[in-house]
Amino acid sequence: YDYMKHWLIHEANKPILDFMEQEGADPREHPIEFMTYGMFTPGGIYYNEKGETPLKGLYAIGDEFYAFVIAGAAVFGWLSGESAANYAKQASSPEMSKGQAKVDEIKSLCHEILSRDEGGATWQEANIAIQQVMFDYCGLVRSETLLDAGLSHFRRMKQKIYANLKAENQHELTRCLEVLNLADLGELTFIAARERKETRSGHKRVDHPYTNPLLNDQLLGIKKVNGQPVTEWKKKG
Repeated sequence: YDYMKHWLIHEANKPILDFMEQEGADPREHPIEFMTYGMFTPGGIYYNEKGETPLKGLYAIGDEFYAFVIAGAAVFGWLSGESAANYAKQASSPEMSKGQAKVDEIKSLCHEILSRDEGGATWQEANIAIQQVMFDYCGLVRSETLLDAGLSHFRRMKQKIYANLKAENQHELTRCLEVLNLADLGELTFIAARERKETRSGHKRVDHPYTNPLLNDQLLGIKKVNGQPVTEWKKKG
């Protein structure tokens, strides 16, 4: 029970524990029914049965999983954690100089965001703009025309966000970096939606209304090639 309480708290479910305490419910003595829900995984990171990703030394679990091969973050977390621990035992120390250029780039961006004057955009404004463009052009119903126009508009907006986003303090800087991450993910969503020329699950294409059975065992992924996102299809498993 203590283990369950620990992870409910860390999954931001403390209100459930507070409610059970208020009602005098103890799962060790009283049967408690939890509502079930359908799992939906729109995407994630490629990784194998050990949790290994294409990036050496990086392991993934839970919501990052891209298919329903092994369900549950707890089970796969155990497998990935064990794999990561075994890897760490024999891995050599990283060459920090290889990533120094990227570190310097991010430090420069953070300094720039913190030093911009009052004419810059807040993270709230940028967040709302991203949500609006995604809703208008890559929402519940999609088409080639909408996605092409939306991607072009989104990329212009993304450039403005990078050039104008400002923060007054470290807390706002954290929110700004989160918004920049959302901007990157939004662009990838447009690219993937345009590449998938079919209707499947929550992806509705009015110009491709039918599900393509030839893609039933295929996964659509995006990888970076020469600094640019490139789509690729891979067979599941």
